[in-house]
Amino acid sequence: MSHFYGSLHGTAKTEATRRGGAKDGLQGHIRTCNLGVRVVASVDRYGFDHFEVYRTGGSNASPQGEFLFDVTTAPHTKRQSEVSTLEPRTLERYTTQRWALLQCADETLTAGCERWVQFDFHYAGHFHTALFRAIALADDDNLLRLAKGFPGEAAAYAVWSGQACHPVYGSGAEAFRAILLASPWRSVLLREYPKGGDEANEPSQTD
Repeated sequence: MSHFYGSLHGTAKTEATRRGGAKDGLQGHIRTCNLGVRVVASVDRYGFDHFEVYRTGGSNASPQGEFLFDVTTAPHTKRQSEVSTLEPRTLERYTTQRWALLQCADETLTAGCERWVQFDFHYAGHFHTALFRAIALADDDNLLRLAKGFPGEAAAYAVWSGQACHPVYGSGAEAFRAILLASPWRSVLLREYPKGGDEANEPSQTD
């Protein structure tokens, strides 16, 4: 059964349609000679639908184009997209305030980051898999409630997703990586993360 459905209307009397599966996705490119828009539909590793929109140079240029924005059924990615559109000063104030609400001890944060790596590489147990999915789906109020019981996990997610700025490491994937360099997972991080993926080898607890 197809997961994605696409359709085109033009001068022809009949509508052109295409279907795509969850594994292969679906792409479409509407263009003139010098300008176009390409949409790429896929399913991410967590099972959420994901649409990326690109501005292209039309038929006279590469169809790859310039990334404009994405639309997804994953709420945490929506928030990441919204955060990335903020002006620098507003973004700095927002992420700093978020850290003030979610801050925790360094060792607690590092432990939360290690568990996020397990989740990202699909090695987490059922509990932490469900926990991180709940954290990713939570709105702001419920994220703070979850942080009361699981401060390291909530803070790790917020730093990784760029929603909170650590006063030393900053935010985003590079900050997340820097936090973990002193942990027993450092050899895995240097080799695989933030590239990661389903093909990653099982992390080792020792160098």
